[in-house]
Amino acid sequence: MANSVLEGLPLTGKGKNEVYHSNSQTSQNDFLITPRRILGTAPIEKDGSFHVRVPAEIPVNFQLLDENYMAIKKQEAWTWVMGNENRGCIGCHEDRELSPPNILVDAVTKPAVDFSKTPEKWKMVDFRHQIAPIVEAKCAIENCHAGGNVSPDLKQNQGIDKTTSSRGVFEQLLKITEGSDKNEFVNPGSARESPLIGHLFGGQIPVEITEELKNINPLPPDKQLTEDEKMLFIEWIDTGAFWDLSLFKINSSQNN
Repeated sequence: MANSVLEGLPLTGKGKNEVYHSNSQTSQNDFLITPRRILGTAPIEKDGSFHVRVPAEIPVNFQLLDENYMAIKKQEAWTWVMGNENRGCIGCHEDRELSPPNILVDAVTKPAVDFSKTPEKWKMVDFRHQIAPIVEAKCAIENCHAGGNVSPDLKQNQGIDKTTSSRGVFEQLLKITEGSDKNEFVNPGSARESPLIGHLFGGQIPVEITEELKNINPLPPDKQLTEDEKMLFIEWIDTGAFWDLSLFKINSSQNN
C-alpha cells in the first residue's frame, strides 16, 4: 500500500457548471468533493506509518491506496502546517484524553519523502486535458464506443467541435443512473466504486472491490489501455472527476 498526498484547490469564481458535471452527485453536493492536486505518493511502512515533507500554509490531506493505486480510505479533514513545523498524528479514533504510547514508528527512522522541493512533479488530472485525448484516440472510434452497439454510445458527440464533443462525453460518463441516486459509469471520488474502472481493468482487479463491478465486461484484448493511461483514469476519479482544473487557483508557494 501507499499514501497519496493531495493539495486542496480553491475556486477562482467560475460558475460551478463549468467545473462540475451539470447533473451529478458532485454538483449537487459541492462540499463533498474539493478539487485536489496530487503532490506525490509515499510508501506505507509495515507498522502503518509514513513520513512526508509538504509545502507550508496550504491545505493537504491524504488517501490510502491499494495495490492498484486506488483510494481505500481518505482523510475527510484538511491539514495545514507552518514553515519548519513538525506534525505527528496518532490516528483520528484514538483517545485524545490520553497520551499515546512512546513508540518509535518505522517511518521516522528514514528520511521524509520531500514533496516541497519537487513542484514540477505535482499533478492535476482533469477530463478536458488528460482523459479526453485518451477517449478520443481509443474509445470514441467506430468499432468501439462510437459504433452504436456499446454503452455508452459516444457517436452522438461526433461531428461537433472538439471541446463541445469532449464535454458531451464527460456528461455521459457522470450521468445519474435512471431511477437511482448513483452515477452510472463514474462515481466522483471513488475509482473503486466506478463501473468504468471495472471495465478498464477487467479481471485484473480483485472481484471483492464491489459487488457492482463483478459483472462488468472487460476491454477486448486488442483495445487495452496502457498502465499509465489506466492510472490517469484512477487519479481523475479519485481526485473528484473534474472537467477542467485550470479553473482553479493554483498555489505557487514552495515554503516548507
